[in-house]
Amino acid sequence: MFLVDAERQIFQPLSFGKRYVEIGVYLARYSQEILRYSPSAVYLIDPYTAPTYEELLPSDTNINNPQELLKETFRNYYPEGIENAIPSAFQKVSKLLENTPNVHFIKKTSQEAAIDFDNGSVDFMHLDANNRFDFVLANLRRWESKIAPDGFIVADNCYVSPIGDRQFISALEAVSRFIKSSEWRALAISNRWFSNVLLCRKSALERNSEKLLSILLESNAPFSELPGESIHSVRHKYVQHSAADGTIKTKEYISFTD
Repeated sequence: MFLVDAERQIFQPLSFGKRYVEIGVYLARYSQEILRYSPSAVYLIDPYTAPTYEELLPSDTNINNPQELLKETFRNYYPEGIENAIPSAFQKVSKLLENTPNVHFIKKTSQEAAIDFDNGSVDFMHLDANNRFDFVLANLRRWESKIAPDGFIVADNCYVSPIGDRQFISALEAVSRFIKSSEWRALAISNRWFSNVLLCRKSALERNSEKLLSILLESNAPFSELPGESIHSVRHKYVQHSAADGTIKTKEYISFTD
């Protein structure tokens, strides 16, 4: 597994000329970046209905007023409230991409949309929907057969940290569980905020490692190679430091220690 010191865009060249699916679109920032690599088809799957707060909270939540914590945490993401922001986002994004060739909006849930795709029909999938453990794991299991033999899944928001806790995110835990119970393996993880994990099948690990290595060397992004099992020990740490101008800044980094 490669530990890559780069933003999430580092894995996007793997989509060049490929059939791309995104689960959880919102403002389509990631898919707009993907368009630079001329995918043969882009399928953007999102029902564009806001989830309830109950759908975002794990069943074992034991803190007081978790909904208020979520509202406060999401204030920067959805200033007008998640219940208004997500439905209105579809109008913005569909207008923005309406004249872009090969872009198809599928206004369905992941479960509904998966039925429309044949096995092996997707080359590169970006998963950025509900980040609760059971939702992430269900999506990975639901879509794994739809991915081509040499294809990739990018799981977004794979971080275990204080900010992740405030958002009740457990995508990394779901990815770990998925790996342990399937033939999929972690090919790489990005060492930046909201880390992405790049997954592929064990049978394609060597071939896909060569593809990714070529991209990393070309990009000059710092990276190191670790045992694949390291993915199960990943956590994120915060450190505060004084910048040259005297301001206090907070940085996040990946750690494999307690």
